[in-house]
Order: sequence, then C-alpha cells, then structure tokens
Amino acid sequence: MSLNANCGFSFEGFTTDGPPNPVKLGVFSPVAAAGTITFEPNGALSRSFTASVGGAIFPVVDSGSYSINPDCTFTANLPEVGETWNLILVNGGKQIEFLVNTPGRVGAGILSQQ
Repeated sequence: MSLNANCGFSFEGFTTDGPPNPVKLGVFSPVAAAGTITFEPNGALSRSFTASVGGAIFPVVDSGSYSINPDCTFTANLPEVGETWNLILVNGGKQIEFLVNTPGRVGAGILSQQ
C-alpha cells in the first residue's frame, strides 16, 4: 500500500533540549507549525512549513520516508530533524491524523488532502 497525496497540515506541541525521560512542563518550549507535506507512491515524503519554537519563527524544508501497515497506520521518518511520526488514515483516506513520536518532543495534528 502507498500514498500519492499532497496535504496541508498544522500542529501544536512542545519540545525540550532536556533528557528524553519524563520531565516537568517548565522545561518545554511551545511549538506550532503549518505547511504542506507530500507523500510519493515510492515511500518518499517531503515537507515545507513554517515553525514557531518558543516564539522564534523559521522555515523548514526537509524530506524523509514512510511505510504503511496493513491496518492503515504508518510511520514517517524524518532524519534531517531526527523526528518520527506515527500516522493513521481516517475519513476514507482523505485525512491523516498524526503524533510526533520522538523523545523530548510532543505534538499532534491533522493533515488534510489538498
């Protein structure tokens, strides 16, 4: 199974430079982002978005890969920023919900096909 989709997305969450163990909320910085992500049928993906981390705004353009499981869940690996996302197709595949699954980072959001 593969995807061929261009999606808009947004998410909010928190990040820390601290250890990946459970830490107090006070050591996290808020994160928000919005942009696009494109899934290619060959398992490649690319993103372009604007992020705000603790109020500092910056653009991000990167790429990675994804793999889909038979139950419609999938994982995206973004090695340039060291992130892993867990995703699930919903609403007949028109929408994708995701969770940033990287130690020290917390975020969730929705991708909608454009």
